[in-house]
Amino acid sequence: MKSYHGHDPSTLVEARVAKVFENYVVAYPTACVGDLRTDDSITFARDVWQGTEEPQVSQVVMLVNPMLYARGWRAREVYPITPCNTRATQQPARSKA
Repeated sequence: MKSYHGHDPSTLVEARVAKVFENYVVAYPTACVGDLRTDDSITFARDVWQGTEEPQVSQVVMLVNPMLYARGWRAREVYPITPCNTRATQQPARSKA
């Protein structure tokens, strides 16, 4: 994975939004990353959301550097995954010679 909005790929976690509340959102990783399992919830405040539209249930998002606190995982920067920024995270296709 390449840089995503200028962030080191090792700090990124892809997740799926499970619940959207008035002030915060709950998401779950789409794959295990280090100590973070797919059944570990990650919460983020609505004010750290970097999208132009509100986050939606089932939307896949990119969490930047989630951290573990006494009451669970938190992310302080979250981006929607779109066709434009998805290409930036994928390895370039190899040409057939």
